[in-house]
Amino acid sequence: MASAEGNKMLQDQVEALRARFPGLDLRTRDDGQLVVSGVLGFSVTHEGQTIETEYAIEIVIPKDCPDAVPGVFEVGGRIPEDFHKLTDGSLCLGAPLEVQVSFASNPTLLGFVEYQLIPYLFSHAWWERSEKMPFGEREHGTAGILQSYQELFGTNDTIPTLNLLRILADDNYRGHTLCPCGSGSKLRHCHGSTLLRLKQHRSKQRFLLDHIDILHHVFSSDPSLNLCELAANSIRKKSHRRRR
Repeated sequence: MASAEGNKMLQDQVEALRARFPGLDLRTRDDGQLVVSGVLGFSVTHEGQTIETEYAIEIVIPKDCPDAVPGVFEVGGRIPEDFHKLTDGSLCLGAPLEVQVSFASNPTLLGFVEYQLIPYLFSHAWWERSEKMPFGEREHGTAGILQSYQELFGTNDTIPTLNLLRILADDNYRGHTLCPCGSGSKLRHCHGSTLLRLKQHRSKQRFLLDHIDILHHVFSSDPSLNLCELAANSIRKKSHRRRR
């Protein structure tokens, strides 16, 4: 957002955000990084219980926003380091692809705060009270990434998930072929629209790395599986090279 037009768009977004959450404001850090910081107060009702709370946060605005998703830090010391944070200390709002898809559907600071940040903060506040997550808890690492793809593809089966992800990794969409989920329908009438939507958000190389990581995870979880039968030839070769 370095251009004059981009700066105006950012100012408009900050104004919309402050109208809803007046404790936040735009500032420039000493290193020149634009951030939205301050106290974010909100109220959420879940299962008949209302939690009204606030967190001190800092939203880091990337230079290529809205193409890139903002990062968020909780700066009040309330959220422990082992509670769903990334290696740089920023909040882990979900699997990377899910976060990208969600932000792309509403690429504004207000949308980001309302639909991604507040659900995370509310989950932490609920966890503080009950030591349970209000919406369930996804596994960490590659297992969580596999679960996120399963949710995106609408399946609980690992093999169809790998087959669909392989299409994205190979950039080999063929709408007239049978969908690899096993439904018996052509791809364009089944998971085709989902694949075409997802491929807009990341490169085939990124999908390939996810595919390889999931293959390794599945194989390490159950060494009796025939890894070669799970992988397409092109990905199998790349996977073997990476493991060497």
